[in-house]
Amino acid sequence: MERNELVLLRLSNQYLLRTGERMEVLRAMNGFQAQFLSNALYAMRLRSTAYDTAYAADSLVKSWTLRGTMHIFAEADLPLFLHTGCRYRSRDWTVPSFWNQRPNWALTPKRQAYFSDLIIDALAQGPMTREALKARCRAAGMTQAEEGSIFHPWGGGIRELCERGFLCGTVSEEKAFRRIKTPRLTVVYEVFHELWPGFRPGRSLLFRFLAGGDQKAAGPASRGGSRMRGTAAFQLAFR
Repeated sequence: MERNELVLLRLSNQYLLRTGERMEVLRAMNGFQAQFLSNALYAMRLRSTAYDTAYAADSLVKSWTLRGTMHIFAEADLPLFLHTGCRYRSRDWTVPSFWNQRPNWALTPKRQAYFSDLIIDALAQGPMTREALKARCRAAGMTQAEEGSIFHPWGGGIRELCERGFLCGTVSEEKAFRRIKTPRLTVVYEVFHELWPGFRPGRSLLFRFLAGGDQKAAGPASRGGSRMRGTAAFQLAFR
């Protein structure tokens, strides 16, 4: 294959030479980086047919996924981005983590559990902004140092709640969060993680195939611009 053919293939796989249905594009791209939401929506609009601004955020969520950065993606795909060791839906905060091992982490496991439960319960009423959640926690006795840990600019305790599958960000310009329902893929994730501890679903869209998803909408698994099916994609999921 010539260099120019490889370039064209990559551009095509990135939906820059053709457009596709919004969710097809979003899933094929593993979502769009969304530190600045307007940029993510613009990237999605460029690649989508019949794009409608009024419905662009439908069925989407915002959370930390690839490379630890904020992305928008299909809510149904959340289990695809939960990394090995994320302690899915666990409320045990005694286990060492990136956050509680930082020198300026201000919460004991008991205090983190208390405020984590408070935030989860508060969001049962509906989405709330980051500032509204801060106010709720302050009213419950959160100190300034503890607030700096739970609401750290890089994510902190809120990020841990998202990565464990309790919360997700709303697809809006304001920094707001909401609770999520237990995803349909939870049982499949837990079965594979139990049988093969090295299984990393975020590496392969084949995971959606195994859960009975729409294979056409999901598209084949990809790595480095190449497309794979069947055994090759299955093996990739375990790397």
